[in-house]
Amino acid sequence: MTRLGWARFLGIAFLRRFLRAVWDHLLYCSSLGGRGRYRRLKAGFPPSRLVAEKDGKPTAAVGRADDEGDSDLVTLKIGLLGDRHTGKTSFLIKYVGDLEEQRELHAAGLNSMDKVLFVRGARIAFSIWDIGGDDQFLDRVPAACQDAVAILVMFDLTNRSTLNNAIGWYQRARKWNKKAIPILIGTKFDDFAQLPVEMQWTIVNQARAYARAMKATLFFSSATHNINVNKIFKFVAAKLFNLPWSLERNLTVNVPKTKKTYCKNKACRKHTLHKVTQYKKGKDSLSVQGKRRYDRKQSGYGGQTKPVFHKKAKTTKKIVLKLQCQSCKHYSQHPIKRCKHFEIGGDKKGKGTSLF
Repeated sequence: MTRLGWARFLGIAFLRRFLRAVWDHLLYCSSLGGRGRYRRLKAGFPPSRLVAEKDGKPTAAVGRADDEGDSDLVTLKIGLLGDRHTGKTSFLIKYVGDLEEQRELHAAGLNSMDKVLFVRGARIAFSIWDIGGDDQFLDRVPAACQDAVAILVMFDLTNRSTLNNAIGWYQRARKWNKKAIPILIGTKFDDFAQLPVEMQWTIVNQARAYARAMKATLFFSSATHNINVNKIFKFVAAKLFNLPWSLERNLTVNVPKTKKTYCKNKACRKHTLHKVTQYKKGKDSLSVQGKRRYDRKQSGYGGQTKPVFHKKAKTTKKIVLKLQCQSCKHYSQHPIKRCKHFEIGGDKKGKGTSLF
């Protein structure tokens, strides 16, 4: 169903709710001053769920949308795919709540949970279908993907093999549903932030390339720290109903609180990730300067005939790091040495190096 179709469906639900209220009011006025009471009977159909048959294959049971039989409830099905041990179940429990209370379906390699939320006065029920990550549960993919409005493909940010397998899960899902909203989700972001910066950039670039190939939106999440868990489903609702939605980048995860990570800008004033944009140092020692002049003299470019060697450098220029806040793009300088006599040496801070 297209976005316009969902908008019309939501408008019809509002209209039916209003007409029902007017009709109940008329019945109340015509029932001898309200002494008569009218009650709508519940539908006699069981809820729409999958039931496992003897052969182990789930089949759909036709029924009503919820236990109360309210026609204003919009049920949206979401498929959750990915390898095993990627954190799918933890992600689902973090969003829905208690596993035992919210579980609606539990079959071999297939779990289904529901959560009801309100979007501009309308009740929206997310029916989330979780598929086991083993190869023996691949026959459950059609049950989770058919009639789904969104497909969440999950991978472990600390395990690149799960990212490589994400393309396979996406292709299996597209075989049964070509209109669902694709979303690529990297889990365990808290553990990912502890990896070396070079490895982080490698995984991020690969994930972005896969997301572009899938034409999917890329999210990084953590069920342990509740990072982007609720925002992913808000994004799905906003996409379906054309609602305004924006997401700010979160760059403050696992950033230690040091002088180099604190932004003093009035618009920021928090610990964020900083990058070195420039490294300045003082003058070279006199021995190095004399050596350079001697080399130039030998090459025919002038200068004194012999080098002058000194033990220490004599410089009053500060050695500073020029840092840029990655949240508000504010520049700051961090001094390293302020003394007159300082022997220059050691490793340099390269341009573009991340400071944690």
